Amino acid sequence: MSEKFLFMASEVRSGSTFFAELISYSFHKSYGEEFWDLSRELLSTLKDSSTRDEMLSITRNLYLNKSGYRSCKIMCAQLSIISREARKDQEIKDIFFGDNTYWIVFRRKNKIKQAISLAMARKSNIYHSYDADMKVSKADTVSMEDIDRALKAIARSDEYLKCFSKNFKNYIEIFYEDALEAQKQSVTDVITKLDMPFDISRLQIEEPKLKPYESLKKTELENRFIEWFSINYHSTQ
Repeated sequence: MSEKFLFMASEVRSGSTFFAELISYSFHKSYGEEFWDLSRELLSTLKDSSTRDEMLSITRNLYLNKSGYRSCKIMCAQLSIISREARKDQEIKDIFFGDNTYWIVFRRKNKIKQAISLAMARKSNIYHSYDADMKVSKADTVSMEDIDRALKAIARSDEYLKCFSKNFKNYIEIFYEDALEAQKQSVTDVITKLDMPFDISRLQIEEPKLKPYESLKKTELENRFIEWFSINYHSTQ
């Protein structure tokens, strides 16, 4: 059995952990398969000085499930390093962009909500929660300028993902809002469009364990930022 790879390309605060968990828990419930590494950023240690051997060592140690898949979530900064190395090294190219490699490119439509989520995470250093009632102590210190800076970073990473997806053919683009609204259809799309060997008729959805937090505060910040942004967009020239 030849090894296959399922990678998720994503940007910070896009909801990718939610979708990775949705796939992982649903596949485990439906098929007894384990894709737990799909929600883990196991290549996050890569930096400009990282070697091909370091990259290969990490990918070779990703969990191999019974269907022959290794999986992982990869963020934009590491995607850039991987793309660069793949241009120089055939083995890296085969692992990340070969015929047995499949990608989920995960993005978010509402960039302002994403920026608010990032600004709050930067303040609190809390990026994921499994407590639906969690309160962020520094939520009230998030400024409009914090959100604006986060929005600029997100716009750049989102454009990067659009460029990155041109590197390969075996991929599907999923948006957080669509995955949230139609969970079973989104997972079904992954299976069918990536030609994964799983019987759709057996698919059962298992809810992710990840919980949204401070929803009311995020809504308040969204309303405030829209008002602020409408009168504070300054020329970048």
